[in-house]
Amino acid sequence: MLGGTSMLDLVEMVFNRYGIRSLRYDGKMDRESREKALSTFKKSCRPKILLISTKCGGVGLNLVSANRVVNMDLSWNFATESQTYDHVHRLGQEKEVFVKRLIVKDMIEERMLKLQALKTDLANAALGEGTRNLHKLCVKDIVNVGSSTSSTLREDSFANVLVTA
Repeated sequence: MLGGTSMLDLVEMVFNRYGIRSLRYDGKMDRESREKALSTFKKSCRPKILLISTKCGGVGLNLVSANRVVNMDLSWNFATESQTYDHVHRLGQEKEVFVKRLIVKDMIEERMLKLQALKTDLANAALGEGTRNLHKLCVKDIVNVGSSTSSTLREDSFANVLVTA
């Protein structure tokens, strides 16, 4: 992370610079502020962008007023990301939903995608839902998928999602 600045802070700075209106929903906000952001986002004449942290989503969060999700920071675990996408895919969604994940070539995101695929395959195999390529993996393959050039990376450093309507 850049001096403790989150990806949400960086995106918000760029939006402000270019006059792009957005709302914010993250764990640093008190409950009342988060509820106000959500109620504003659901109104008809409102900012079309909600910057949201996946860590503060919570159970039952309903974002059917959005239909586009742009993930700016992947999670090491796809289930975490998937839960965020599900907030937009709730019952009552009347629009087609689009999910985009921004990946930087030859950077940590590529390794994260491989690790996500591996975890998904392992979970599916454990549940008897498939064994795609698992028989070809060895311990070295599993260890190398998560290797990184930086020892300071932590799972909680990759937790922001941009949701747009």
